[in-house]
Amino acid sequence: MSMSEREVIELLANILAQGARKSAGGFILDEIAAEARREAGRSSKNARISTGRRRGVRGSEQRKAATKRTVSAYQKRFGIEYKKLKKIHPRTSPSSLMKKAHRATKKVMKR
Repeated sequence: MSMSEREVIELLANILAQGARKSAGGFILDEIAAEARREAGRSSKNARISTGRRRGVRGSEQRKAATKRTVSAYQKRFGIEYKKLKKIHPRTSPSSLMKKAHRATKKVMKR
C-alpha cells in the first residue's frame, strides 16, 4: 500500500493539527492543514501545466531554449547530399544512403 506525496502531506498535517488542538488551541496547525488542502487542490493545475509543456500546447508557459546550436558546414552539406541521394534512390535504406552521403560530403568539402 503506497501513498502519494499529497496523501502523506495531508496525513501529517492532520496528525499535527489534532496534536496541537490538545495542547495549544491548534490555531497555527489548523492553518498548516488548510494550506495543505489548498495545495492539494492546485496539483491538478500544476499537472496540466507540466503536460502542456511536454506536448508544447501552451507557448506562454514554456521556457524558451537557451541558445540554438549552430549547424556546421559539414552538417549542411551532408543534408544536401543525403536529399539528392534520397530523391534518386527513394527505396534504399537510410543507413546506406547516409554512408554514401558521408563519402560525397567529404569529397565535396575536400576541394
